[in-house]
Parts: sequence; C-alpha cells; structure tokens
Amino acid sequence: RRLAHIVRAHLDDHLEDVLAGLPVPVLVLRGREDRLFTERWAHELVRTAPRGHLAEVPGAHTFVWPHPEAWSIPIRDFVAESMPSRHGEG
Repeated sequence: RRLAHIVRAHLDDHLEDVLAGLPVPVLVLRGREDRLFTERWAHELVRTAPRGHLAEVPGAHTFVWPHPEAWSIPIRDFVAESMPSRHGEG
C-alpha cells in the first residue's frame, strides 16, 4: 500500500508544469541505466524548461548514492556555465 501511495503521489505531481514556469537554468540529471526516468522523459523535461540542460551519468535511478562523483562534476560544470561572467566588472 505504501508503494502504491508513493507512485500515485508522483504521478499526480506534474513536474512539467513546474519546469515551464522556472525563470532560471535547470539541470536534469539522469542515470544512463535508469528504467524509471526514461531518456525520452528526460529530453521532454529539458525541452519543457525554458533553459533546460541534460546530463546523463553512470548508474540507475539511485545513482546519487553509489556514484556521488558522477553527479557532482556535471553540477559544478552547470553552475560555472550558468553564472554570469564577472570578468571586466569592477
């Protein structure tokens, strides 16, 4: 019953609607072996976000726990690319 409740709650939450209204860059991270978060859905979310970007990393749906190095680098790179340059200011 608990698992059914979790699945229903996630299906009722329309992430696409939230992403469409975000005024900031969005990084979508996906484990290459993820069978829940499909490649097709990842690309759909990226297209939905006004400034969406996708990074695929090793692992399945739970990649964040066994592979922290896999997602920390894409996040660091995304932040560096998304931040306005401060060169020439002063």
